[in-house]
Parts: sequence; structure tokens; C-alpha cells
Amino acid sequence: MGFDTERLVRRAVSVPLVLGAFWVVLFALPLLLPFLAVVDLLRGSRLAMTRTALFLVYFLGCETVGILVSFVLWCRYGLAGGRDGPGWLAAHYRLQSWWAGALLRGASRIFGLRIEVEGAEQVPADSGPFLLFLRHVSFGDTVLAAVYLSERYGHRLRYVLKRELLWDPCLDIVGHRLPNYFVKRGAEATSEDVERVRSLARELGPNEGVLIYPEGTRFTPKKREAILARMEA
Repeated sequence: MGFDTERLVRRAVSVPLVLGAFWVVLFALPLLLPFLAVVDLLRGSRLAMTRTALFLVYFLGCETVGILVSFVLWCRYGLAGGRDGPGWLAAHYRLQSWWAGALLRGASRIFGLRIEVEGAEQVPADSGPFLLFLRHVSFGDTVLAAVYLSERYGHRLRYVLKRELLWDPCLDIVGHRLPNYFVKRGAEATSEDVERVRSLARELGPNEGVLIYPEGTRFTPKKREAILARMEA
């Protein structure tokens, strides 16, 4: 797969921005945390701002590791002509699962989240190919399937994601090295977008599936009512 101009320009901005922001925030954290802790105590917010600052550093750290590892994989496989081969794909699926798992576990510890999974016994390791429709209610939905299906059961998922997420360097770099597609939402969608999404369902293996967020955006009752009204009209 070649690089187009839009992709090169985007990465020339997003990659240095994330790498630079990580080191800036990391070195500023010892000075910032006491101030945020005092503000949280005065507001009685159970350290909400402090936890958010910690997670920001953690998130940028995961992004930095993901970018660096993706570069190592490109050197190992790409320069040797092994791109799109089984080793290349397996390594990037592992990187994707690690990134998602690290973010979820980090968020759980920092924010004190408790996650309960029901019906996990209905997802055996060889239950594919399949279509997975995931309800979109928070930013955390992006990593849930990669953790509870890919990391835990070894399923390889092909994602349909909104194009705005390409400004996340890890999603951009690794997402383009795996069989995913980033769509234009709304009126900008084209027949090419539709065909590219349909193509993800072709040649799926027994442990593979396609993940789609059917709402196309985060769910709220108001958005649901608006969509139903448009359909009725």
C-alpha cells in the first residue's frame, strides 16, 4: 500500500504532535499534579482533574510506544518485503490488542472502573466469521472489542471507523496496515466508501469478523429520535 499526500501531511503533523506532547506533559506533571489535587479537594470532585491528567500522560505514553513499535515492525517486515504477509499481519494484530488492552487497563486503574462481562461463554475461539454490531456510547467503545474478543479469544476484527479518528497516530498507522476502513460520515459518503466497507466481509476466516458501529456516532436518545424521524419522513 502506498502513501498518499493527505496521509503524509496528516502524519507529519499528528506524529510529532503526540510525541512532543508526551514529553512536555510528562515533565510538567510533577508541577501540575499538586495544583490539580488542591483544586480537586476544594471542589470535592474525588480527584477528577488529577486522574484526568494522569490518564492523559498514560494515553500519550501508549501512543508513543505504539508509534515506536510500529516503526520497528516496518523496519523488520517492510524493508524485507514482508508487508501484508502472515507475519506482518500477526504482529500488527498483536500490537493492536496490546494498545487497546493497555488503555483499558490503565483507565480502569486510574478512574476506578469496574467492568462486568455477561455472556462471554457464548463467544468461543472458533465462532467466526461474523458481523459485530457494537453500540457506541463512549470513547471507550473503541477498545472494548479489541480486548474482549481479540486479546481474550484471538478473534481478528476488521473495523469500520470514522475518518476523523485518523488524527490518532496509532489508529492511523496500524489501522491502515490491517484490513480496516475509515469512512466519511453523512452526506460525504460515496459509492466507493460503501464498496470498501462491503469488501471487508470478503474472505473472512473462521476467527475473523467485521465490526460496525450501526449508529455511526455515539448513541444518545436525542440522536435516536432524530434518526427515526428522518426515516419516517
